[in-house]
Amino acid sequence: MMMGNRFELKWDLLDDFHTQDEKANEIKARYVEKVEEARQKVVDARTKYEVILQREFAGELVAAEKKKAIADVEKAEAALQLAKEEETKAIDYAHTYASGTITYSDLSLDFNKNVKGEIFDEYAKPLIEKAREALYDYYDVLAQYSQLHEDVDRVTDYLREMTRKRKGAYYVAINPVDFRKLPKPTDHVLDEVQRLKCVPKGFDGVKDLSWIYSQK
Repeated sequence: MMMGNRFELKWDLLDDFHTQDEKANEIKARYVEKVEEARQKVVDARTKYEVILQREFAGELVAAEKKKAIADVEKAEAALQLAKEEETKAIDYAHTYASGTITYSDLSLDFNKNVKGEIFDEYAKPLIEKAREALYDYYDVLAQYSQLHEDVDRVTDYLREMTRKRKGAYYVAINPVDFRKLPKPTDHVLDEVQRLKCVPKGFDGVKDLSWIYSQK
């Protein structure tokens, strides 16, 4: 699909490739979240235990609270360990049963069989045709310009010849159809346009190449 001067490649299998692991990613994300929740509960339980321990250091009687806090820490740590084990199993399951099977090689094969030709026919071929038409138009202009130059040359040559036969000062007729004034594509400009992938608006083909470097 063309977007301005840019081309964005899209096709069905590519879309499937990008979405094929969504289910697997959802499973893994769910168990990653469970691990984070369990880890936070461990932090909370240990923080509560540390507060009780500080109170005990200060002389308070906190035996019952401390016993419960220790039990809560152990329970939270056990839950965290279990959550980690479940996360590992969930990842294995996701990779085995929920992940997609489309590979990059599959994409390349499908591209060559079903997409490449469509891109050429729909996008590249019209540009090639436009280039051919533009080249024909340029060559036609060059032919007309050459004919004009030759026709005018006959006149100026005749005038120069006749003038030389006269004595004294004289003027020389000059052919205004100068090939140096005719714009010509150059390899350098072609290379730079190909690199930049754009032609600045208003560029007439004969400006100084500084316009190119201003685009860098």
